[in-house]
Amino acid sequence: YRPLRQGDPVAAKVSSRDLWILARTLRDHPGAAANMAPADLLKLHPTKRAQLFRETVMVMDVEDNGSAGASPTAVPRNAILPLPRSCSEASEWCAQFYRKGSRVFAMYPDTTSLYSATVLDSTTYCQDTDDIVVVQFDEDEPDESGAIQKCHIPSRFVTPMPPAI
Repeated sequence: YRPLRQGDPVAAKVSSRDLWILARTLRDHPGAAANMAPADLLKLHPTKRAQLFRETVMVMDVEDNGSAGASPTAVPRNAILPLPRSCSEASEWCAQFYRKGSRVFAMYPDTTSLYSATVLDSTTYCQDTDDIVVVQFDEDEPDESGAIQKCHIPSRFVTPMPPAI
């Protein structure tokens, strides 16, 4: 993806489980893929992509931000997925990456954790605020009628899932 700047919102995989958290970068990380377009990076073979992301990125869990005793975490760059920096960038990502059936990581409602999901609709546009992406999370169970919940997620909390994941 793009170079990371201090304070950028990211999804960070901080443990061996398939748990991605909402975090912020603590310093700039230009990275080897700084000049590569996101679409080109997603097309790379997983081995080639891994070679580009050997550095670590210092992040802080947004739930720990400002907490006494909270400590930053070093996360491998290949376990960091950038999130949109602004509502306008989120809108651009909706148009470019989020089509019906697209695989994404999205923040589960009322949490700061991101989980794998499938885009159902990304055509809800809001002026001067977050667009909405409608997703269905992989792990959600059907309700009593057999339907699986559709979640409306602000687009700044959705990021494309790399093909290797």
